[in-house]
Amino acid sequence: MKHHISCGLVRCIDFRLTSAIYTWLTKSDLMNKVDILSEAGVSKCLVDDPNGIDSKSLLHQIGLAKKLHSIQNLYLLNHTDCGAYGGHDAFANAQAEFLKHSEDMHKAKFFLEKKYPGLSVKLLLAKMKSDTDIEIVSCDP
Repeated sequence: MKHHISCGLVRCIDFRLTSAIYTWLTKSDLMNKVDILSEAGVSKCLVDDPNGIDSKSLLHQIGLAKKLHSIQNLYLLNHTDCGAYGGHDAFANAQAEFLKHSEDMHKAKFFLEKKYPGLSVKLLLAKMKSDTDIEIVSCDP
């Protein structure tokens, strides 16, 4: 039996994001209306090694969400202070960190929209001000 929902969300595995994501889903009227997939680094795995095991697993899950639930929109949610990227300390400053995430997310968006025609990919970044003070913002133009 197929169940139809409009979108999926790919989030990082980082536990610190859970409350902020649920708050965002509620405010966006998406709670209980979205497939939630988790992958460390989200866009990084797709950009750094699109043929790697992590990317293949994530792509398989996205494909299943399209096939089984007819998703048409996919949110990619990266976050600052991400361990897969080396955390805040891997960047000269907050702007450099933001630019790297934005660049990777845009590359991942292009890749996913090419692989899954008709899928609209939307980009989000969770700005980690602290472990509990997290702001989710759009990175789409």
